[in-house]
Amino acid sequence: MGKSGVKDAELRVRALREAFPLVSHLISSSRETYQPGTRVVFHRGVDGIKQMVWNTLAAKTEVVGYTYRRLDEIVGTKFSQEWHEEWVRRGLRMRDIYSDEYLTSLKKDVRVKFDQHYFESRYIAANILSVNHQVDIYNDVVAYYNWFDGEVFGVEINNKKITTMQRQLFEIVWTAAKKRKK
Repeated sequence: MGKSGVKDAELRVRALREAFPLVSHLISSSRETYQPGTRVVFHRGVDGIKQMVWNTLAAKTEVVGYTYRRLDEIVGTKFSQEWHEEWVRRGLRMRDIYSDEYLTSLKKDVRVKFDQHYFESRYIAANILSVNHQVDIYNDVVAYYNWFDGEVFGVEINNKKITTMQRQLFEIVWTAAKKRKK
């Protein structure tokens, strides 16, 4: 490395040292202060979605939510089957609402059938509510999942007030939704 190369490297190091306090401050100030007991976890990729799906097995009561598309479409048939078997083994229950996007996903080969004894579903037309991402509500957690056009991520919000309101909204939509076989 020539003299100018060393000088350029020194300038970059100096700039990084000067910027570090600012970057450090931005990172620490970006952590918003939540009310006590609130936790937000961001998940990326298929493994993140698998973790979120597996987390629903911790439900103390029923899980309610909105089904976007077939689960095995994102997490794979093997994982979906293992999750379903564990769900049944634990005797968990779920009520979900699905819309037209879910019906579109059924046009492909469905490999995992969910036991209707543990899963109760209702349909709502997309012109009333377009279910365009997955939502699970359980315990004090609201989990939002999205997989579309290569974008795969999810967010779990652990907050009693948010969960209470989301569960109330679900119950309103549940009343409007129609019983229909998935």
